[in-house]
Amino acid sequence: MTIKHTDYPYLYLIPVFLVLALLVLFSDINKSLFLSLNQLGGYLPHQFWSLITYCGDALPVFVLCVFFVKKYPQLLWAVLLSLLIGTLISQGLKAFFNTLRPLGELPADTFIFMGVIELKLLSFPSGHSMTAFVLATLLTSFVRFPYAHQILGILAGLITISRIMVGAHWPLDILAGATLGILIGWLALFIARRTDWGISSWGLRIIVLIQVIAAYNLTSHDAGFPFLLPLSQLIGFATGIYGLIYLAQSFTSSYKKNAA
Repeated sequence: MTIKHTDYPYLYLIPVFLVLALLVLFSDINKSLFLSLNQLGGYLPHQFWSLITYCGDALPVFVLCVFFVKKYPQLLWAVLLSLLIGTLISQGLKAFFNTLRPLGELPADTFIFMGVIELKLLSFPSGHSMTAFVLATLLTSFVRFPYAHQILGILAGLITISRIMVGAHWPLDILAGATLGILIGWLALFIARRTDWGISSWGLRIIVLIQVIAAYNLTSHDAGFPFLLPLSQLIGFATGIYGLIYLAQSFTSSYKKNAA
């Protein structure tokens, strides 16, 4: 049977990422490669890389997915599953390896660091890279538009490399995060397609309620980049209002059916 890219999105990237990770590890170029790539990032405005890396932040990504609740409810269920699984795996690995970030190992004046939060600990793996490829994997499986697979893959790749450009992660961190993101996306898809709770009326209501609460928290979240706070507030208000409208319509419809 022929395996389509929509069955296992980005399957071909896993061996690529693994080979690159092994090359970086056994060639002992993790630091030197980080410094070289980080300096290249200086040719573009800091705001560009800050915005790109913001797109891999799990909080705005999660709340924005509320807009899929009506057309792609199973996608929303898979997003929540991937968030739960990804958080457990990411935080577990970070605590287990407990590796220092660039700011914890290198003098601050030797590389470009963006943001106001000085992250020094829990470097491996990159959570933003994981989130980027989880979302690309899930969206590719549900949403259909021309060149979706390629466009989403490029965007995920940009988010992943941005973690080096803002000075937050090593090359090994982002390669591991991207690989895990694809695998977690597959696992979330597998579970979502075989369980009905997340696409039931009450399941969707609970998921959207969680998103509304998350949207409220997003209004005070700048991800370490103060100039992005207005964007967070805009997303937070828009998704929060949409979620509340959905909940109101869902409960009203249910009430009318029961009263009939």
